[in-house]
Amino acid sequence: MAIEISGTSAGEVGKATAGDARTAKRPMAATLSYLILVCDEILEAFPPGKVPPTEMVTLRTAEGNCSE
Repeated sequence: MAIEISGTSAGEVGKATAGDARTAKRPMAATLSYLILVCDEILEAFPPGKVPPTEMVTLRTAEGNCSE
């Protein structure tokens, strides 16, 4: 197998004329539905206007100072 960047300078792998947009619809729909699920879970855990606890987003302590 060739490395795609050097082996296919035009940017296509395989026959470009044999490609069909219909073959990408199901994988794209699955990817987008997964992204929607992830976004919904994030918004459920941290609704707009609610800040997560500091301990969940950093390794610094509340007493720590970054200008030490």
